Amino acid sequence: STANCFAATITRIVNNGSFYNVTASLPPELTCMVTRSDFLKMNLHTGQQVHLTFVPSSVHLFKG
Repeated sequence: STANCFAATITRIVNNGSFYNVTASLPPELTCMVTRSDFLKMNLHTGQQVHLTFVPSSVHLFKG
């Protein structure tokens, strides 16, 4: 399926041990689960401009 790609700004990072929750504002806000090794390789930080790319089947919605 076709990938979606959006420019966003990282607004929050939460370290959960083996992975990080990285929240980025488009708007709306999207939270991505990133493995620890990939997070460190990408040197992500709050305020950083990023591009979020994903296929629709990888999206999971949670009631908040």
